Parts: sequence; structure tokens; C-alpha cells
Amino acid sequence: MSFPDKSLVLCDLPHTVLLHIFSFLEIQDIINTVRQTCKLWYELSYDRYLWKHLDLDHIGDHLTDQSFLALLESVAHHVEKLDFGMAVHLTDVSFIHKNISCPQIKSINFSLTTVSNGSVAYLVEKYPNLEGIEINDCSYINIYNCLAYLSTLKKLKSVSFDDFGCSAEPERLNRKLKELFVSCPRLEKIVIDSEELSDDALASLFENCPNIKSFVLAHCQYISQDAFIGIRGTATNLVSVGLAHTPIEDKVLKVIAESSPYMKELDITGCIHITDIGVGHVADNCPNLEKLIGNRLHHEGGCNITNVGLSSIASGCPKLKILDVNFCDGVTDIGITAVAENCPQLTEIGLSGCGGITDLSVMALAEHCQWLYHVNLTECIHVTSKSIILLLAKCRWLSNLSLETCHYLAKINLDAYLGTGISTNKKEQEPKTITDDPTENRAPRAPEESSLVSVSKTSAVVTVSSHPDEDKNLGAAAAAGTDCNPSQKRVTQSEDVKSPTGVQTFSTIGSSLCMDLNGDSGLPVVVLPKSIVIDKGTGMSACCVSECSSPSDTDPPKPTTPEEDASQLSEVAYVNRFFPHPNHSHLTSIHLSFCSKIANDSVKQLAKHCPDLMYVSLRGCFLITDTAVEVLVRSCHNLHFLDISGGSAIQSMRLTNGSLIAIANYSKSLKSLMICRNKLITLDGLQRILRDCKPLIGVWVSVGDQLRITFSGVLELVKDIEDRYVKITNTSQVEANGKQGNLCISLIPKKTPHIRLLQV
Repeated sequence: MSFPDKSLVLCDLPHTVLLHIFSFLEIQDIINTVRQTCKLWYELSYDRYLWKHLDLDHIGDHLTDQSFLALLESVAHHVEKLDFGMAVHLTDVSFIHKNISCPQIKSINFSLTTVSNGSVAYLVEKYPNLEGIEINDCSYINIYNCLAYLSTLKKLKSVSFDDFGCSAEPERLNRKLKELFVSCPRLEKIVIDSEELSDDALASLFENCPNIKSFVLAHCQYISQDAFIGIRGTATNLVSVGLAHTPIEDKVLKVIAESSPYMKELDITGCIHITDIGVGHVADNCPNLEKLIGNRLHHEGGCNITNVGLSSIASGCPKLKILDVNFCDGVTDIGITAVAENCPQLTEIGLSGCGGITDLSVMALAEHCQWLYHVNLTECIHVTSKSIILLLAKCRWLSNLSLETCHYLAKINLDAYLGTGISTNKKEQEPKTITDDPTENRAPRAPEESSLVSVSKTSAVVTVSSHPDEDKNLGAAAAAGTDCNPSQKRVTQSEDVKSPTGVQTFSTIGSSLCMDLNGDSGLPVVVLPKSIVIDKGTGMSACCVSECSSPSDTDPPKPTTPEEDASQLSEVAYVNRFFPHPNHSHLTSIHLSFCSKIANDSVKQLAKHCPDLMYVSLRGCFLITDTAVEVLVRSCHNLHFLDISGGSAIQSMRLTNGSLIAIANYSKSLKSLMICRNKLITLDGLQRILRDCKPLIGVWVSVGDQLRITFSGVLELVKDIEDRYVKITNTSQVEANGKQGNLCISLIPKKTPHIRLLQV
């Protein structure tokens, strides 16, 4: 493998790679930045790959009919799915787009728009090959009329609607639904949010649409077992079933489970008649289940799932990836431990309000579920810092963590697990020599890791370059047994355990092998490609092994020359440069609201070891001061949302204008800031934020006689802002309360890039 040419530039990447990169950008960025960079990018910006799904969700509130039509006209022949998002300013002129045609269009989403019955009728006639329609929360339509229009679409596969804004006409609704199911036998997905759905209409769905794969019902109060008589004793193609807030019982869930061997998703939120018996039927009949939502809403009641039901799911559904059992009082450590041990693919878990959850559950998840992405432990009052530290250290893919009102969280110290982190201190960046001294204080090792690495007297030395330009000298220095630079790090490797191929192996992380040579999470790490392993012997050598080859244990490793060693180690350095595995947590969102024992030291540790943080809530953390906020905003450069509000009438925050000054100086990406109920913050600090924090689009602040920020002071302050439009909401309520309350200050740039959509 040769090193890349130093003259390689972004435009030299293959077009498919560039298009994939562009696909992550917002529409306005593609039009206003990519399209104006160079001729190549201009041409690529019109590629079909980027416009198959035209999603206006992020720019809909900025669009006018003129700007939308200009955008649509330029890409109309590419669009297959049109999602209007919250395009609140668009009228029927845009929905109909009379002089523009999208010949490839297959799906339209009108939800949360002002679309009218006439527009829906016109588009159904204009695009008879439509396969998907979504009409939710549309105040200006009559869904009964729209269902009649949809019945003319013979290729319709997906429908989602509610009866929002319509007067209750049960007979008419169910009659139109039956006509729809008879006219559209190709239906595969139906989403209905209506209290008026009847058993006859739902039974007609299963009778006339044999290809149905997903049906999602919500708030359907009149559904009973009679609706499912048609599927009793038959095997359906159902993959996703939603029954939220319906009166479904265990015996009905049994019929559905027995008829759905391919079921992957089940939502029984708010089903007060579902117990562990019904959940057991799902476990017995649906081995492919990946998602189970069984929340018990504390204000409405819900599923009676306990440890018995979770144990059944754990043994019968090993592919489970998403589990939400929020506010289920019967869920404790026993059930969650069983799920953790039997469902290693778990990525999301919601345990909010489960008072029986303790550190044992969290530690079990940390040990067995390395792919965890989202964890909600809000109001799990028995969870402490001990398990949270282990969770952050072992689950490196963890992105969202909610710990609100966990009052026993204190002293979150990640140094022992994640090393020294990212620091500007030169002393912390000095090279370390790591030995196999048994007296050294090391972090606990996961069971699977301890089976791969053991301590031995004989050791091999791996030299890891600390700078990309030093990688070329890596192989030669390692082969010669010398250091190629004083700033390089030395890592000692033990060699006691052999793989089936007779060479040292390491734990797999993603698509690479991560060499954690002493099992210490905080030590220097080398990332290797799958085929590279470390050979035991004198010095250090790397050999490439085919993934499909399996030589016997008696086969000796193939000898290599020093030149081959140098070349192969250079390849390792190349991979390590372009596919790094940073030794820090990848957490992007953490909620610590009302964790009363969280102090400065914990916030500093999170800032140090979680530099990717984008959303942070410290509301009601009364022990933190300006110092912690400054460290947070200095370390987390991608911070988008920060909540440092008070929240209690008894105890107040200790934050002052110093926090706002630090935010104004160091937060270059912050968009939303909440500073309500902070008695020590004054108008001067607020002025600094409004003046210097340019990315901000919203600030929430409290005004009142007991605070140092007054309503009249805010009004005077915003008058001086000239470069942005200012909108203040909640003023009527504040005035009604004697000029006391919370204000939202919205900031809109006068030269917003969205306006340039007119120039497409």
C-alpha cells in the first residue's frame, strides 16, 4: 500500500464519494455553497442522487411560493419523494405546482401544511402512479373527502392520516376506508390515528390487502378481537404492528403474534389491558422482534410489563435492538439484566421512571451491550456515578444519555477509564511507557477482553507515531528496535494467548481491530485493518491473514524480513492516520437536569472526555459555577444547545455573567441557550450574548422584580440589535403576570441564506 499523494485535494475524490458527502448537507448549503464553489461541484449539485427525496423540513418555514417553485423546477425530473415539512407559508400554488411536473414522483407528505382538499384532488389526478400519501395535522382538509380521492390510486402502497380538525362521522369514515381497501389491494402500510375506526373496517384491510406489512393504530377506542378474526390461524407478512392507546387485550395480542412470525416492531404504549401473558405470546412466536415499545404513561396508565415479561422477551427475542418500558413499576434489575445478557445487539433502551433500576442494570448493559446508542435513565433515582462511568467507558457508540433527577450522581471521574483525554497541557502529551507491572492501577477489563489478552514476561514493543508526518519512519524504527522520535509512545504487548492461526489477536471494534495491548482503556491505541494481526516473537512484526483462510494451530507463522516488517507497519500507520479510533467518548447529548449533586468536577470531566457533545442540559444543577460552564464551552466546539436554567423557587443557580461571557467568547456553534431563573445574571451579560454569539437563534430568559433582568430592560436591549431581526414571544403572559415570567428571544439574520433560494 502506497501513501497518498500529498497534492490530493477534495475534488480528486470519486464523484460517488463526493455525492455521498453532499447528501449530508442541507438544501440551502447545496445551493448556496456547493453550487457556487467550482464547475465540477456545480454540475454534481444537480445529480439525481441528491434530489430523489426533496425534504423541506429544515427550510420550510422560510420558503415562499416563489422560492419553492424555483427550487422544484430545477430538480423536478429527479424528485421521487416530496416532503413539505413545516412549509407553513406555502399555498395551493405550491402544492399544485401547475406548470411543473415531477414524472418520477412516488410519494408526497402534506403533514403540518395548509394543503386543501382541492390540492389533494388535483395532485391525485396529476400523479396517478403515486404509491405513498401522508396527511397528518392538516387543518384545512376533510379527511373523508381525501380518502375518496386516494381510492383512485391503484398503485397505492402506503397511507398515513388522522381525522384532525374533522367533525366525528364514524359511519362515513369507515365506509370510505372500506372503499379504499377494496380499491387499493397493493397496500403494504397503513397508519390511522382516529377514535372512530371500527372492527369492520380493520377486518376489511386484512381481507382485501394480502400484502399488508405494517399497520399502526393510535387512539382507536373501539377495536376488539373481532377485527382480527380474518388472520387467526394464518401466517401474515406483518413486520410492524402499532396498537398504542387501544383497548387491545392479551388474547388479541396472542392472535396477532401467532399470525406474525416475521414481526420486527411492536408498539403497545398505553395498552392498559396488556400484561406479561401477552408479552409472553410475542416472545414465543416472534423470534425476529427488534423493537418493543411498552411504555406505561404515568398520567394515563399503560402496559403492566414486569420482569416476567422481560425475561420472556430476553429468551425468545435475541435480536432485540430497541426496548422502551418507561414508567413500568414492575421492571427491576432482574428483567433488565436478563435482556442485557441475552440481547447483545441492543442499541436503545428507555427506563425512565423505573424506580427499581439500580447500578446492577446499568453495569449489565455496559458489560454486554457494546452497541448502545441511546439510554434513558430519567428518574431512576438509585443509579449512581459508579455505573454511569462504566457505561461511558465501555459503550463507545453511546450518543444520547438522559439522567434527569438522578440525585445520587456525583463525582463523575472518567480519567481512570479513558486516560488523560484531550488536553492542551504539554505535560499530559508527553510519551508514556506502559509496562505489565501487576501493581499498576488499571481499569476493569470486560470478560471478552480478558480472554484475549494475558500478562507474560516476554513482551513485544509497538511504536505509535504521535504525528502523521512521522508515520513513514514508523516501520524502520520498529524493525530496528529503536525509537524514531522522542515524542513517540511506547506500548508493551503481552503474548501469552494465541488465536487459531497461531498469532496474537485483539478485540474487534467496528470493521477494524483495536489493539488495547494491556487492556487499559486509557492507554494509547493502534487501529488496524481486519486482516492485520500481531505476530509474537522478537521485536515487532505485522502479517496479513486472509479472513477466509484457517491454517492449523501447528502451522508456524510465515517469517518476514525487516523490510517487509517496515512496509507492513507503515500500512498500519496509514490506516491509523485515516481511520482513527479516538480514545474518548462519542457522546453527543446528555441531560443532567436536577441532578442535585453534580458539581464542577463532573462537568469538567464530561467536557474533557466527551468533546463531541452537542446538547447539554444542566438545569437545576445548583452546585455548578462559571468555571464549569467555561470549561464546557471551551472543550465542546460543536455545542448547539445549552440549558443552564434554574428551575426551583427554593434554591437558585450560582451562575453569573461570567458564564455568558465565556459562551459568547468560545461557543461558535451554539444555537439555543436557556438561562431562565438565574438571579445573578444581569442585562449586561444578556447584551454580551446577543451581541457576540452570532449563531444563536433562540434565547430563553426570565424577567421579573426578583431578578436582575426586567421586561422593559429586555425591550430596550433588543432595540439596539441591527444585524438581525428580533422576535419576542410570550409577552402577553409576562404582562398578565405583572411583567414576570419567561421570554423567548428569537434571532433571525437579516441576510438569511434561505432567501437566496430565489436565485436557483
